[in-house]
Amino acid sequence: MKRFLRLLPCLAILAVLMAACQSTKQAVSGEKAGTQAAAVARRNIENRFSPTCYSSKVRIEITGKGERITANGSLKIRKGRMVQLSITPLLGIEIARIELTPDTLLVIDRFNKQYVQVPLERLGFPGHAGHAFQALQDLFLNQLFLPDKNEELTLSDIRQFSFRQEEGRVVAVPKRKGNGTSCSFQLDSEGRLTATCVHLPKECRLAWEYGHFTATGSGYFPSEMRVALQSGAFTVQVGISHSRISTKDFAARPSAISPKYKPLDVGGLLEIISGL
Repeated sequence: MKRFLRLLPCLAILAVLMAACQSTKQAVSGEKAGTQAAAVARRNIENRFSPTCYSSKVRIEITGKGERITANGSLKIRKGRMVQLSITPLLGIEIARIELTPDTLLVIDRFNKQYVQVPLERLGFPGHAGHAFQALQDLFLNQLFLPDKNEELTLSDIRQFSFRQEEGRVVAVPKRKGNGTSCSFQLDSEGRLTATCVHLPKECRLAWEYGHFTATGSGYFPSEMRVALQSGAFTVQVGISHSRISTKDFAARPSAISPKYKPLDVGGLLEIISGL
């Protein structure tokens, strides 16, 4: 059981860093969009999988420090309101939960009866909390995003990107510039988003790759995702396999926290990580 709990701090810090990746404007310069490249991006927006509600069973595999850990769980997304990842390794009993709303990160460790609940502004995103949430949501939903927009992209947003052809694929980068941070998206010839990559200062890099696309009622969705995060000496890879995908409506209520659970601050979460 304790091995499964190592998933919790790794996934939590991954969520924090992914949100941080999107909290500043991106610095990318690129070539002017060609007709063919822009058409690929247009195809992506027109044919994307864009449900109001999303839920699936997930198989999570984390590799780090020479060890591999796997667990089952579930993922729920209520667009614009909540992203919730539940870890249930044994008999469907939840031992951990990570929940992100447009203004708050909540991490619950049910095994040790403790939790972290912190406003995104305290993590360094003043004025950008909604943008951070939007980016994380879109990473899970295999969608393009802009760093300072907290809504789903429309066809008119295509002009906010620069495009280039690269080895049979299209690379799209936001035109907005910032402080040493860059973001890029890779699209195949069918307009499917196959990878998102974010580079930050201080040798921090996040790569989110997508594969095994399956047809849905409104587009294509990747049933396999692989996330690689490198931040200084900290390196972790997370594989996420989706199954039993559903777009049925569900209530997006904030998780209740037992008064018996011990509250931790972000420093307490980092102490758990450093002890791994």
